[in-house]
Amino acid sequence: AGGAAVTRGIPGVVHGMRSTFRNWGRERTDFRPELLELALAHTVGNAVERAYARDDGLEQRRTIMIAWAEFLSKPDKAGRKVGKR
Repeated sequence: AGGAAVTRGIPGVVHGMRSTFRNWGRERTDFRPELLELALAHTVGNAVERAYARDDGLEQRRTIMIAWAEFLSKPDKAGRKVGKR
């Protein structure tokens, strides 16, 4: 398991990174849950809600992804960057 990440020598799987993103969003940010789901390309809401949704939240999702990138770039307590090995 792990696909392309493992072939490049990066341990882990895509789903694990997506799960980490969602946990980070829920536990460490105030971003709306539905925007976090949209950032993961998940379907949000029921059919009626989706029919009336006229905005894809692109600018808000951009803000989320910038915050995620900043989080990954910060050193952890041991001084290692979260997104680097």
